[in-house]
Amino acid sequence: MHKLLKRLGYNVDQYAIMMHGNERTIFHHPEGKYSVDVFYDKLRYSHEIHFGSNPKGGRLALDPVTISPTDLILEKLQIHEIDEKDIKDIVTLLAACEISDQEGRGKINRTHITKLLAEDWGFCYDARANIEKVSHFARKYGEEGKLDPQLLEKVLSGISHLSSSIDETPKTEDWQRRSKDGTNKKWWNDVEERSR
Repeated sequence: MHKLLKRLGYNVDQYAIMMHGNERTIFHHPEGKYSVDVFYDKLRYSHEIHFGSNPKGGRLALDPVTISPTDLILEKLQIHEIDEKDIKDIVTLLAACEISDQEGRGKINRTHITKLLAEDWGFCYDARANIEKVSHFARKYGEEGKLDPQLLEKVLSGISHLSSSIDETPKTEDWQRRSKDGTNKKWWNDVEERSR
């Protein structure tokens, strides 16, 4: 990957290497048009999403082209300060995919999501808050005629299934311990500002 991007003229961001070591590399387009942000084994923004070290046996093996719909929605739900662009992405995912108990094309695996959130109070707190925002915006888009009534119903049904699964999943001892501090203690990782 490094060889390919260098051959295409991309420049490695040395500051990112100093800050993130072997967890992440950022490559800048030769004309400064955009950047390619590469994470290794896990996505680390407000919260961590692990993909595994083995590309043939980890979560990256679930889809030949991209990360799974489950991981795509987790990538959005982990954002501590979510914006409307990311909310629209979640609405689109919920409109396009089914909530399921397994992985697959067009499926969002609630079992995987709820297991992760049952282990991490902070991630769970932000995900729940973001789900509420998605529900609010989806209804707003429906009222404004931007979201077809059938798709709105599917999105709200997906939110309901996901929310109830999160609430019903037993939480780990670590989750329980961390919940005692609640929002009195910082529960997210700071994310450096980058233009997107």
